[in-house]
Amino acid sequence: MIDKKDLLFLFATFILLSSCSNKIWQLQSNEAMVNKIADCKADNKILKYVIWKTNFVKLTKSLENASSLNDKFGKPIIIDIPTTDNTLMAFKIYVAETMNPELAKQFPELKSYMGNAVADNSIKIRIDTNPKGFHALITSSYEQWLVEPICAEKSKDYYFSFLKGDVKSTREPFNEKR
Repeated sequence: MIDKKDLLFLFATFILLSSCSNKIWQLQSNEAMVNKIADCKADNKILKYVIWKTNFVKLTKSLENASSLNDKFGKPIIIDIPTTDNTLMAFKIYVAETMNPELAKQFPELKSYMGNAVADNSIKIRIDTNPKGFHALITSSYEQWLVEPICAEKSKDYYFSFLKGDVKSTREPFNEKR
């Protein structure tokens, strides 16, 4: 039989663990987000998407803990990334040094990462963070999807997750005869 002290301890532990959640992304209702995205101008029209909210500062702090891809003793961080079907997928993420070291010192706000899905090593991810937000391209054998800021000028905390094929360009096609 569980006494009141044990029950109180279990309840307090549950509350503490719930408040320490490491969840970085929260699914948002597309209808509730209409006003947030109305003023944002884009060169492309995303036909179908899922909207996610994150804490950009917390997200970038999490990524800072990743080991370098070149560090043979380094371990990846595991981070959830939004999908296009209202779920999150766990990825092993490493820092990918893509810039010359002196250039990287000059622009410390530009970071690049890469990795693979935890459940399926064939699903690849490339990530960058910069003053305009978080950007991810995920490639599997059957599709590509992106996670892009909705309106980085207003907030770096709201993102579209969409299939690459669901983007219709509003730019005029290149025409060399002009």
